Amino acid sequence: MKIKPHPIQKWPERIPLDVIKCISHHLKDKSICDIGCGAGDLLYEIRKLGLSDKITGIEFKYKFIQMIEEMGGTDRDYIIRNDFTKIPIPKAEVYLIWIDESDFSNTHNCNNCHDVILDKLPNSIIVDLTNSPSKSHLKKMEEKLYLVEKIDYDYNEEKYGLSEPELLEPYKIENYPLKGTRKAIIYEKRSD
Repeated sequence: MKIKPHPIQKWPERIPLDVIKCISHHLKDKSICDIGCGAGDLLYEIRKLGLSDKITGIEFKYKFIQMIEEMGGTDRDYIIRNDFTKIPIPKAEVYLIWIDESDFSNTHNCNNCHDVILDKLPNSIIVDLTNSPSKSHLKKMEEKLYLVEKIDYDYNEEKYGLSEPELLEPYKIENYPLKGTRKAIIYEKRSD
């Protein structure tokens, strides 16, 4: 079986686009920054759907930057190719974040990644797209932010032909199965 090309996704297993319909009311006409945006697929779709033209992504992992460049990359001009811990975070009204604590401690030498990320963000809406967040993760987020909404959403990426092991391997990321239910947790950071 050959992988069926998705019209948007350069990294089919990374970002299930099904989340957009669940969070669109938080995104409409807002400036958005996706921290750890991978190949920028989620932002691309947000812009394509007309939810926002004010999009910025930040990614530093070489595999994503290489993928963007290999596929032309001209439609991904909104991605800053840098380590977010080393640059000022662009100002936005909504931040999409993916916190994998082990990944952050290994790649960013960051033992308290929640503080590093959350302290850098201005008052804003924060959409936490962390897959299977641990109790520790949720506690850290809720200590610093106001909980707005928890959303469970279904997704199915098998329709892109990624169910065969030899085809899946280039797209495989630990803890991201091809179908099931994921969480999006909406927080607000505000000064009180």
